[in-house]
This record gives sequence, structure tokens and C-alpha cells, in this order.
Amino acid sequence: MPIDNSLPDHPKLINFKTGEKPNTEYVNGLDSIKVRILNAPTISDLENYIAEFASGTWTDRPGKQFTKEEKEKAVDDLFKGYILPTALESIKITFIIEGMDISDVMHLIRHRTMGFSASGSGDRDMRFDRVVLKPSMIDSKYEEKIKEHTDGLIKIYAEMLDDPDIPILDPRVILPRNTEHYYYVTADLKAIFAFIKQRKDQSIEPESFNLVALKLWLEIVKLYPKLKDSIDFNEPDNFAIQTSIGNRSSNFYMPEEKNDVYNYKESWFCRGLRSEMRGGDQYISIRDSILKEIDEL
Repeated sequence: MPIDNSLPDHPKLINFKTGEKPNTEYVNGLDSIKVRILNAPTISDLENYIAEFASGTWTDRPGKQFTKEEKEKAVDDLFKGYILPTALESIKITFIIEGMDISDVMHLIRHRTMGFSASGSGDRDMRFDRVVLKPSMIDSKYEEKIKEHTDGLIKIYAEMLDDPDIPILDPRVILPRNTEHYYYVTADLKAIFAFIKQRKDQSIEPESFNLVALKLWLEIVKLYPKLKDSIDFNEPDNFAIQTSIGNRSSNFYMPEEKNDVYNYKESWFCRGLRSEMRGGDQYISIRDSILKEIDEL
């Protein structure tokens, strides 16, 4: 078709920062993790339908009327596990997770029962995106080396993006894995339970994703305080324990105190206690602070 320059302008959705020089900000990979709920049903919303939804097995016809007390009890029973968890699938929650590096993102999007809206890498000029450093890297002998090489890659990225001879989607592939990402997530409460129970594992999950699970649970419990005791972050990580026994685990670290409940051999493990390594004390401090906040709700 012919070019028609009389057509109305379409403003470009990509905000190119052509010619601007990167000045990268580095952030602590635990401090950067933030979770915020954007939309969720209130307790009153749940009381409007859970009693009828959960009672369909025994009612002759739909539309049975329930008292306020019956409606409240139905929601309480659901949260206590007295009602089939199918009803949890009706409770849709949308939230945002910020401050992740690309490894965290890979952990997140494996959950196929969730829906995602991502911060784009090809549709944004990323030259001013922050870079996430794990606590073990900060103030270590590696920090300046990491920054030197990261700054160099981001500088080349910006130069390539400014070059009209380079396809727009190509420069992003040279960026390091620790640029900061955010994701919008929508999921039902049953899927969120499964997500948190899997990702709270301190034996096989990175500290940053342990905090994603903790902070998401904190926000869920703020919404629905009666759920507080439904997940125990202090219980043993049984999946990690069983796969360790069966030699189906990478066995990154020696078992922490809560997982020290089975017979094992020191040579099975790649490292000692995670909590005693660089940055471990910072994770423990943040974790305990969040757990205290949950307990006080």
C-alpha cells in the first residue's frame, strides 16, 4: 500500500532515550523486593456468594437464602479448610511484584495457574533500569568488578539502541541477568496458596524469592486475617528434605535448624548453612520482621 503522510499521527508507545548516557543505580536484592495487591474481593464480597456456592451439593434448587451469620460462617469455614478448596478458585487476586532479577522472574512464570503482565524488555528503553545486587555481592571483593562489567554492557546496549542500523529487539540480549523487573500477576487464592507453599522453601529457593512468598502472604493476611495460621513458615521444608533423602536435590546448603530432622551426610551438600554466608543475616532479619508483622495482625 502507498505511504499516506496525511494520516493522523500515532504517538510512539516506546519512550526512546536516544543519546542519553546511562547512569546505573545499584540496589540491594532483598530491599528491592516489594509486593502490592491491586485488586481483591473484600470479606463482604465473599459473604455475598460463598455460602450458596459451597452449599450447592445439598440444595434442591439454586438461590437459597442465608442469614448473615450463615454467610459469615461459610467464609470462616472456607478459610479453616472445612469447605472443598474449589471455592478458593473463585477468589481472584491481582498483585504486582517489584524488584526482581531475571532469575526471580523465571521462578515466577513457571506457575502456569497464574496470569502475568510483564515489564517489557523489547518495548522499553532500559538504559536507566536499576540493577539488583545480592547482599553477598555488596561490600565484597566482587562488587566493583560486577559494576564495571555491568556498566560496560549497559553502555553498549544504549549505543546499539541508538544505532538505526541495529534491529530494535537485538540490543536487549546483551544485558545482564540482574536488571530489575516487575510483573503484574493475577491468580486465584488456591493457586496463591500453592505458590507460597512452594516458594517459601529456604533450602532450594533464593532469599529474594523467599521474600516474595513472605511479602505476598503478609498482604493476603492483611486482607483476610483469619487465614494467618493457614501457612506455617517455620515448618520443615518437606519437599527439600524428601528430595535430599532420595538424591533428587541439588543440595545447595546444609539443612537449617528447622530442616535438621533427618539423617544425612555432610558430603551430600555443596555449601554449609546459608544463614551463615554473606548476606544471610540480612535475610534472617527481614524474614523475622515480616513474620512478626504477620503474627501481630
